[in-house]
Amino acid sequence: MENNIPSLVEKARNGNRYAFSELYKEYYSPIYRFVLIKTRHKETAEDITQSVFGKALQSVSRYKDTGAPFLAWLYTIARNLCIDYFKKKKDLLPGDPDLFWQELPDSICVSKDGRLEDMREAVARALLVLTDEQREVVSLRFIEDRSYAEIATLLGKSEEALRALNHRAMKEMRKVLPSYNFDD
Repeated sequence: MENNIPSLVEKARNGNRYAFSELYKEYYSPIYRFVLIKTRHKETAEDITQSVFGKALQSVSRYKDTGAPFLAWLYTIARNLCIDYFKKKKDLLPGDPDLFWQELPDSICVSKDGRLEDMREAVARALLVLTDEQREVVSLRFIEDRSYAEIATLLGKSEEALRALNHRAMKEMRKVLPSYNFDD
C-alpha cells in the first residue's frame, strides 16, 4: 500500500472520498496508538483520533507535499489536537497505568521476545516519568517499531536529536526499572 499512498493523497486532495477512506484505513491504527500513548485513555484517544481524520478530511485539499510522508502530516494534526485537549483539561490527572496497558491492543504490547507482556504495569509506570516528547519518541520507536530515520521524518527532528532524546528516556526508565534491560 505504501507505494500507492501518493496517488491516494492526490485523489483525496481532489475530493475523492473513497481515496480518503483508504488513507483512513491505512493510518487509523498508528494515529490511534500515538494518541493513546499521549492521553492514556481509550475513549479520549478514540475521540481525538476521529477528530484528527475529520480535520484531515476538511483540509486535505490544502495539503502540500513537502517530501515528508502523509503520515507525518497526520501526526502533526494528532499532536496539535492532543496539546489542545490537555490545554482544556489542565486539571486532568494522567490515566491509571494499570488501565492504560489494559486498553492497548495486545499486538502492540508485546515485544518481539515477549518481555514487555510480563512487565506491562512496570513499563507503564516507567513511561510516566518521561516528558511528553520522550514518551512520543519511545512510543514511535518501540511500540510503532519505527526507525530513527522514519521518526525524524515524522517529527521533523534530526536523527541525532532523536537518539539523544531516546537515550535520556531510556536512562530515566532504567531508574524506575533497574532490572530491565532497555535497548537504545
